[in-house]
Amino acid sequence: GRGARSAVVVLFGSGVGACVVTDPMGPGRALEWGHLTVRVRGRRCRCGSQGCLEAYAGAEALLERWREAGGRPPEGADEETALTAMLAAAYPADTATPPDATALAVLEETAEFLGAGFADLINLFQPERILVGGWAGLQLG
Repeated sequence: GRGARSAVVVLFGSGVGACVVTDPMGPGRALEWGHLTVRVRGRRCRCGSQGCLEAYAGAEALLERWREAGGRPPEGADEETALTAMLAAAYPADTATPPDATALAVLEETAEFLGAGFADLINLFQPERILVGGWAGLQLG
Protein backbone atom coordinates (compact mmCIF):
# COMPACT_ATOMS: atom_id res chain seq x y z
CA GLY A 1 0.00 0.00 0.00
CA ARG A 2 2.79 2.48 -0.76
CA GLY A 3 1.35 5.99 -0.49
CA ALA A 4 -1.81 4.87 1.31
CA ARG A 5 -2.60 6.00 4.86
CA SER A 6 -4.51 2.79 5.49
CA ALA A 7 -4.53 -0.63 3.91
CA VAL A 8 -5.62 -4.17 4.58
CA VAL A 9 -3.25 -6.96 3.61
CA VAL A 10 -5.11 -10.19 2.89
CA LEU A 11 -3.28 -13.51 2.59
CA PHE A 12 -4.73 -16.66 1.05
CA GLY A 13 -3.12 -20.02 1.61
CA SER A 14 -4.56 -23.13 3.26
CA GLY A 15 -6.64 -20.60 5.21
CA VAL A 16 -7.23 -16.86 4.98
CA GLY A 17 -5.98 -14.02 7.14
CA ALA A 18 -5.75 -10.24 7.16
CA CYS A 19 -3.82 -7.41 8.76
CA VAL A 20 -4.90 -3.76 9.00
CA VAL A 21 -2.15 -1.18 8.54
CA THR A 22 -3.28 2.34 9.45
CA ASP A 23 -0.05 4.28 9.91
CA PRO A 24 3.15 3.86 7.89
CA MET A 25 5.23 3.91 11.08
CA GLY A 26 2.84 2.02 13.35
CA PRO A 27 2.33 -1.70 13.83
CA GLY A 28 -0.31 -3.58 11.91
CA ARG A 29 -3.21 -5.32 13.61
CA ALA A 30 -3.80 -8.94 12.73
CA LEU A 31 -7.43 -9.89 12.21
CA GLU A 32 -9.19 -13.22 12.49
CA TRP A 33 -10.84 -12.32 9.19
CA GLY A 34 -10.97 -15.96 8.12
CA HIS A 35 -13.30 -16.63 11.03
CA LEU A 36 -15.84 -14.00 10.06
CA THR A 37 -19.23 -15.72 9.63
CA VAL A 38 -20.35 -15.74 6.00
CA ARG A 39 -23.07 -18.38 6.34
CA VAL A 40 -25.06 -19.00 9.51
CA ARG A 41 -25.04 -22.72 10.37
CA GLY A 42 -22.67 -23.25 7.43
CA ARG A 43 -19.75 -25.60 6.92
CA ARG A 44 -17.69 -26.64 9.93
CA CYS A 45 -14.43 -24.68 10.11
CA ARG A 46 -11.19 -26.15 11.40
CA CYS A 47 -11.49 -23.67 14.32
CA GLY A 48 -14.59 -25.57 15.45
CA SER A 49 -17.13 -22.91 14.51
CA GLN A 50 -19.55 -23.00 11.58
CA GLY A 51 -19.87 -20.78 8.53
CA CYS A 52 -16.45 -19.09 8.72
CA LEU A 53 -15.04 -17.49 5.58
CA GLU A 54 -12.07 -19.86 5.87
CA ALA A 55 -14.43 -22.85 5.66
CA TYR A 56 -15.32 -21.67 2.14
CA ALA A 57 -12.39 -19.64 0.79
CA GLY A 58 -9.17 -21.12 2.18
CA ALA A 59 -7.43 -23.38 -0.34
CA GLU A 60 -7.98 -26.43 1.87
CA ALA A 61 -11.74 -25.80 2.02
CA LEU A 62 -11.96 -24.78 -1.63
CA LEU A 63 -10.42 -28.08 -2.72
CA GLU A 64 -12.60 -30.04 -0.28
CA ARG A 65 -15.73 -28.39 -1.73
CA TRP A 66 -14.54 -29.23 -5.26
CA ARG A 67 -14.03 -32.90 -4.26
CA GLU A 68 -17.46 -33.02 -2.59
CA ALA A 69 -19.03 -31.66 -5.78
CA GLY A 70 -17.36 -34.39 -7.86
CA GLY A 71 -14.11 -32.66 -8.83
CA ARG A 72 -10.98 -34.75 -9.18
CA PRO A 73 -7.72 -33.14 -8.09
CA PRO A 74 -4.62 -35.14 -9.02
CA GLU A 75 -4.13 -38.12 -6.67
CA GLY A 76 -1.62 -37.35 -3.93
CA ALA A 77 -1.20 -33.72 -5.02
CA ASP A 78 -0.33 -31.04 -2.49
CA GLU A 79 -2.68 -28.06 -2.12
CA GLU A 80 -0.78 -25.85 -4.58
CA THR A 81 -0.77 -28.49 -7.31
CA ALA A 82 -4.43 -29.37 -6.68
CA LEU A 83 -5.50 -25.71 -6.81
CA THR A 84 -3.55 -25.26 -10.05
CA ALA A 85 -5.40 -28.29 -11.48
CA MET A 86 -8.76 -26.88 -10.36
CA LEU A 87 -8.06 -23.51 -12.01
CA ALA A 88 -6.88 -25.26 -15.19
CA ALA A 89 -10.10 -27.30 -15.24
CA ALA A 90 -12.27 -24.20 -14.76
CA TYR A 91 -10.31 -22.03 -17.19
CA PRO A 92 -8.67 -24.32 -19.78
CA ALA A 93 -5.83 -22.80 -21.80
CA ASP A 94 -7.11 -24.58 -24.90
CA THR A 95 -10.22 -22.70 -26.05
CA ALA A 96 -11.53 -25.90 -27.68
CA THR A 97 -11.74 -27.56 -24.25
CA PRO A 98 -14.94 -26.72 -22.38
CA PRO A 99 -14.57 -25.45 -18.80
CA ASP A 100 -15.23 -27.93 -16.02
CA ALA A 101 -18.65 -26.81 -14.78
CA THR A 102 -18.06 -28.19 -11.28
CA ALA A 103 -14.76 -26.36 -10.77
CA LEU A 104 -16.23 -23.19 -12.23
CA ALA A 105 -19.30 -23.33 -9.95
CA VAL A 106 -17.15 -23.82 -6.82
CA LEU A 107 -14.89 -20.91 -7.82
CA GLU A 108 -17.87 -18.65 -8.56
CA GLU A 109 -19.42 -19.46 -5.18
CA THR A 110 -16.04 -18.77 -3.55
CA ALA A 111 -15.93 -15.37 -5.26
CA GLU A 112 -19.30 -14.53 -3.65
CA PHE A 113 -18.01 -15.43 -0.19
CA LEU A 114 -14.83 -13.43 -0.77
CA GLY A 115 -16.89 -10.49 -2.00
CA ALA A 116 -18.84 -10.53 1.27
CA GLY A 117 -15.60 -10.76 3.24
CA PHE A 118 -13.98 -7.88 1.35
CA ALA A 119 -17.13 -5.78 1.77
CA ASP A 120 -16.96 -6.35 5.53
CA LEU A 121 -13.31 -5.25 5.59
CA ILE A 122 -14.22 -2.09 3.66
CA ASN A 123 -17.23 -1.31 5.85
CA LEU A 124 -15.35 -1.89 9.10
CA PHE A 125 -11.96 -0.34 8.34
CA GLN A 126 -12.46 1.86 5.24
CA PRO A 127 -8.97 1.11 3.89
CA GLU A 128 -7.60 3.08 0.97
CA ARG A 129 -6.24 -0.17 -0.45
CA ILE A 130 -6.67 -3.91 -0.07
CA LEU A 131 -3.60 -5.91 -1.04
CA VAL A 132 -4.06 -9.60 -1.86
CA GLY A 133 -1.21 -12.06 -1.45
CA GLY A 134 -0.31 -15.53 -0.29
CA TRP A 135 0.35 -18.47 -2.57
CA ALA A 136 -3.35 -19.20 -3.17
CA GLY A 137 -4.20 -15.50 -3.50
CA LEU A 138 -1.64 -15.15 -6.26
CA GLN A 139 -3.12 -18.14 -8.10
CA LEU A 140 -6.72 -17.01 -7.64
CA GLY A 141 -5.92 -13.39 -8.58
